[in-house]
Amino acid sequence: MISRLGRFGPGWLVAYALPPVAWAGVIFWLSSRTASQAGDALGPLADVPLVSEAFHFGEYCLLAFLVFRLMATVGGLRRAAPPGSPVQALDLLLGNVSGAASFAYAISDEVHQTFVPGRTFAVEDLAVDLAGIVTGIAAAWAWRWWRNIRCRQCHRSNRSEPTTSTHA
Repeated sequence: MISRLGRFGPGWLVAYALPPVAWAGVIFWLSSRTASQAGDALGPLADVPLVSEAFHFGEYCLLAFLVFRLMATVGGLRRAAPPGSPVQALDLLLGNVSGAASFAYAISDEVHQTFVPGRTFAVEDLAVDLAGIVTGIAAAWAWRWWRNIRCRQCHRSNRSEPTTSTHA
């Protein structure tokens, strides 16, 4: 039991657990800005159509990617499916759990905004958040699959190098 818990040390916390928690904190801080503060922060971009939606999309795309990455390490899933089958059942389960967790946070963020002056709960924002979440999960799958292929190629090239024999 202790050896299993040993891999969740300080290095793991900094590399895998801290990024999604920190990013969720950034999202919370951003959503606690009043409407006028948010407009001031965007400057001239505040009047450009779809800028707010692009920020929502990007926020939750990154959050979902980071949550999937965290879940994959907790679940012990270090490598993706073999080439030819980019997604396996455990990847699908982790994607769904990560997506559900990210979407639950998006809902809580919209509820939180109802307590901020000048901000409201917007179903349209949730739809954009969900699109970002789906894209983030797809990016995490693609990244894991590409990394798996790259690791396999590295292992193959290391094995194919000829070894010299010291026997006469």
